[in-house]
Amino acid sequence: MNVIKYHHYNPPGVRRVLASGTSAFIGEVDGKTILKYPLERGGDLSSLEHEHRLLQIVGPHQRSISIAKQGLTGDRLYLERASEGSLLDVINDSSNMKSVSLDTRLAWCLELVEAVAYVHSKNVIHCDINPAKVLLDNQLHIKLADFQGCHVADDGEYLMRALGAEPCRYFCPRNDDVDGTQTTDIFALGSTIHFIMTGEEPFSDIVAGARGWDDRYESANEVWRVVERIEKLTVDGVAVHFEGKHSRF
Repeated sequence: MNVIKYHHYNPPGVRRVLASGTSAFIGEVDGKTILKYPLERGGDLSSLEHEHRLLQIVGPHQRSISIAKQGLTGDRLYLERASEGSLLDVINDSSNMKSVSLDTRLAWCLELVEAVAYVHSKNVIHCDINPAKVLLDNQLHIKLADFQGCHVADDGEYLMRALGAEPCRYFCPRNDDVDGTQTTDIFALGSTIHFIMTGEEPFSDIVAGARGWDDRYESANEVWRVVERIEKLTVDGVAVHFEGKHSRF
C-alpha cells in the first residue's frame, strides 16, 4: 500500500490549520471565516470548485454554511466559520455528552431537518450527511457543511455529479455508490438523528473498511425493507425557528 503524506502549510492570511479532509486543509482566517485550500500547493481544485458551485445554488440560509465575502479566489475557498466545531466532536466528548439536555438535542434534530429540507428544495443532494459534517456556530445552532454532493434537475437528471458519499454507517444501499437521492439523504439524516439522541452511531454491526460490508450487514437489511416507504415521504417544508442562544448544553 502506498502512503501519501501531506504537510501543513499556511497560505497568507491563515493563522493555523484547524482540520484536514480528503482533498483540502481548513485554515483559520479569523473568528468568522475559514479558508479551504488544496492539500499540496498547486493541487487539485475540483472539490473546492464543486463546493463553491453547490453553495451558490443553495444560497444563504441560517442552517447552512455560507460562502464568505472573499468567495473562491484562485486556489482557495473562503467560507463562514462555525466556531464550536462538529456535532461528532461535541457529542463524543464524554464531559459534554452527559450535560447535553434533551431540549438541546431535539433543537439540533429539528434544525438539521430544516437544513436538509431547504437544501433539497434547491434540488441539491448533500450525499454526505453525518455528524462530522454538521457544525455548530457560536450560538450552538446547526450549520450543514462540506457540500460535495449532486445537483439534479426537476426530472431527476443529474446536472452535477457527486464527488463523495457517506461513511458506511450513514450510507443507504443503492446502485450507484456515489450519486444519491433525497431518499439516501433522508436515510443519512435519520442515522445522524440517532447519533444526536443516543450519542452512539447506528448499525453497530458494521465494521468500517470491511470488505463487502454493504452486502452482509444485518441491521441495514432491516432498514432497507422500509426504504420504499421513505421514498413516498415528501418534505413540504419545515418552518423551525429558535430565538436567541441555546444554553451551553
